[in-house]
Order: sequence, then C-alpha cells, then structure tokens
Amino acid sequence: MQKRYAYVDCFEEINEIPLGNPLIRFCTDKMIKKHLIKKFPNTIEEISYANIPGYYIKIPIIKPTKKEDEDYITSIIQSFNQHLINYDIDILVLDSTLKKYRHQFNLAVSIGGTLGLLYINEIIQEAKKEINKPSKEIRYVIVDGASTDVEFVLDHAAYDMNSLTLVTETPSRYEKKLAEIYEETGLAIQVKDKRLRQEIEGDLVIQCNKDHDKLFYCYQANAVLIDFFSDEEVLLNTKIKRKDLCIINTFDSYYLDQKWSSDLLLGIILNSDLALKNMYLHGYRNNVKDRIDKVLKKYPVKFELIHF
Repeated sequence: MQKRYAYVDCFEEINEIPLGNPLIRFCTDKMIKKHLIKKFPNTIEEISYANIPGYYIKIPIIKPTKKEDEDYITSIIQSFNQHLINYDIDILVLDSTLKKYRHQFNLAVSIGGTLGLLYINEIIQEAKKEINKPSKEIRYVIVDGASTDVEFVLDHAAYDMNSLTLVTETPSRYEKKLAEIYEETGLAIQVKDKRLRQEIEGDLVIQCNKDHDKLFYCYQANAVLIDFFSDEEVLLNTKIKRKDLCIINTFDSYYLDQKWSSDLLLGIILNSDLALKNMYLHGYRNNVKDRIDKVLKKYPVKFELIHF
C-alpha cells in the first residue's frame, strides 16, 4: 500500500478530546495531562484532496499553545512518533500551531516554501513584474548553499536566461553543468566566490543559501530577492540593513481555481510520486528531471507573490 500524507491538527478545547473515561474531566490539569500522555487519545479520518488520499489527525494539544505546556507538548509529540508505526504515513502537514515544533516529529514535514522551488519558472515570471526592464535585459543571480537546490534551478530556469551569475564557494561542483548550459544555449554563466564579498550585479537574486551570512550587502541597489527559506529574523535583518531590496519570501498558491495552503498542496504533490518525494527527502538528482517535470505538469499551480 502506498504511504500517505497526514494533516496533523490540534483541538480547540479539551472537551473535544476523546478522554475515554468521562470522570477524567473532573481531575486536575496535571492529572489530565498525565492521562493524555499515557493514553494518547487522538482522532483520525481519511481525507482526499486533488484525488490524492491522506489522513486528518488531531492530537491532544490545545491551541493556542502556552509556554508552560512545552514539556507536555513534547511528550505528546513523542507519543505521536511512537504511534506512527500504526499508520502508512511518510509526509506530515502541520497545523500552524505545531510548526514551531516541527523538528520534534520523526517524519518529514511539508514546508510550503519548497513549492516555490519546484515551480521556480512560474515564480520567476511573477517576480519579473517587479523589474522595470524588458525580460531579455534582466540579469539573474543564484546564490548557492549546501543543498541541491541550485542544481534544480539551473536545470529548470537557466536555459531561459540571458545573463546569470552563480555565487558559490565551490565552483568546481558546477563546472560540468555550466559547460552543458553554455554548449546548449551559448550562455556563459559568470561565477563569483561567495567568500570574497564582491559586488554582485543582478536585478533578480534567487537565494538558495540557508546560511545566516550577510551576503545581502553585496547585492545591487533595488534588486528583487527571492528567499523562501530564511527565517523571519534573518529576513528582518536583511530588510533593516537593505531597505532598497524588494524581498519576496512567500506566496499564495492556487490550484484548480482555489487558494490552497502551500504546506498542504506541497504535501499532496510530494505524495503523488516517489521520485519527487525522494528529492524532497534526499536532494535533487538530474537523472529524474524528466519524471519530476512530468509529475509537476499534472499540477498547474499559479502563484501570487508576497513581499516581506
């Protein structure tokens, strides 16, 4: 049986939790929590979005969460992790209440920003509207990181660019790919060493670097920065230091003429194909490019970009 995605939610009130023994409700909060940790009462039902089956699970955490409940929440998540063996699940979509605890879950968690990477061409088309230049004159920059995101962007977007700079600490890693692009398109990609902190000319910067460095000081004035992976604190620091930058850090996603949660939509799409799921879990390999592209074409997602 194919494994499924699961949307993991919390309860609004303690009265909604199936405690089993009704007398438990009259106990102290401490006693109730001990009971919930031990018995782990939860609700689970089958769901289907875009004809992809999954599960909707509620675990015994009350939202909004309180700081004094942190130890209890950790214990409940640990109980949930132990119960996962009973479910055919390999991708979790977390309610917003649970996102800050995502590293405590034992399964992969759907992070909607990755949707922007998978559909990077659609994102670029929308971002270009922020630049007062003809498309052919736009200069692009890709900032490298430790993941395989750059390989994916190069394979899917570089062939339509007329000017591209790759900022990386490991130029040798991309020699073969850059040679292939030059041979097929004539595009000579400029490579800059990220460690040298040189001025980086480019109208549109695609941030694939998850390091908390200060490379933003090097970007040209009024550049558009696409960054779906840095946390809010990093983006806020960037915005304070570089008020001229147009920072795009998230988006609204639309599929089948409906607005979707990006986390949920990504979870559904990942669950529809093993190669795509493996890419999310283990990184991109270009020998599965055609298969991944075929899957993504089944899900024509549209985007509305949101500025930070």
